[in-house]
Amino acid sequence: MKKTVQVSLFITIVLISLIIIVSLVFSSQNTVGIKDFDTGDIVQMNIGAEMPELLYADTKIVIIYGTCGVVVYSVEEMQLKNRISFSDFERMDISHPECKVSVDGKTLYISEEAKTLYKYVIVSGKLYPCTKITEDLFSVETVHLPSIDKLKEYIDFNFILGDQIVQTDNKTIYLRANNDWSMNSLQIVVYNSKTHKSEIYKMFDNL
Repeated sequence: MKKTVQVSLFITIVLISLIIIVSLVFSSQNTVGIKDFDTGDIVQMNIGAEMPELLYADTKIVIIYGTCGVVVYSVEEMQLKNRISFSDFERMDISHPECKVSVDGKTLYISEEAKTLYKYVIVSGKLYPCTKITEDLFSVETVHLPSIDKLKEYIDFNFILGDQIVQTDNKTIYLRANNDWSMNSLQIVVYNSKTHKSEIYKMFDNL
């Protein structure tokens, strides 16, 4: 009887250990972009036919999507926080991703033609398959920047301008890049309508 109990206990311990190991392995494999993300290819990258899409922006973080994949930039820290490249998308079996961000800027939803849906937690880099979007999504305005009267006299037209803006409080956030269409020249502009001054953040300045 005592021997049977010991065997049962041993089997239970082994099973629990296996569950823990499998969970840890899955967890490590299920992390995308947050640790040791590669940006070496961006140095030689061209923006492409269109400026990157502005997925989310506030005075703390900006999230974009373009030929560079999805990039998260910390305005507060003035540095890149993470990136999901197209190589990462391929590992998810996604070739033409559609990306949306929750209204609080904490979650990225990645889908392809309504066949596949992933939930990506931006702070942790954790990626989870899911069946539906469960929260409100952030939206940006699509505009022709020179048509905004209060802004046009403060725009530097020596740059290529994005056609999306985010307005928060007294600030307008948009993207611009050099006329050579190089990805590493991409900048975030935060224009303050009270001071009529702009803060410029070079997204890939340290590459």
